[in-house]
Amino acid sequence: VLIVADWKAAEVRGITHFAQSKNFIKVFNENGDPHLMTARNLVNARMFSEDQLKTAARNAGKIVNFATPYNITATSLAKKFSPEIPVNVSQKFLDTYFDDNPEIFHYLRRTKEFVNEKRYLRLVSGQWVYFSESEYTDNRACNFPIQGLIGCLSKLVKPD
Repeated sequence: VLIVADWKAAEVRGITHFAQSKNFIKVFNENGDPHLMTARNLVNARMFSEDQLKTAARNAGKIVNFATPYNITATSLAKKFSPEIPVNVSQKFLDTYFDDNPEIFHYLRRTKEFVNEKRYLRLVSGQWVYFSESEYTDNRACNFPIQGLIGCLSKLVKPD
């Protein structure tokens, strides 16, 4: 039996699954480029020119796509760019992203609220992750389910 696994954009695929993001589901079903989709949205928000779509805008889209599952702030996002960009620009990137993908915004908000209240998450593997007051962070709470899903999938294709 031969199994082929494409791990490209695993975090983006994970958050797409949990949030049921219509835009990302569509782009993945069409074998499209999720970073180019995000880049297109940044171009439409007049943050990049059409000429920059496949270069600077796509790179920005990729950074935003990979940072979002970690519940990144505008300040942290600004530092991911080289050279660093102003915080107000990175905030506009996030605002544009969440305007275009409200399901992801709501998923992150619901996850943070749940963990803040209950102090645990249950992963797709059935494993429970508990958070104490001192170790809890929004970005850990938002990313644990995604990393748990990726871990389960990797065990399917690479059993012990």
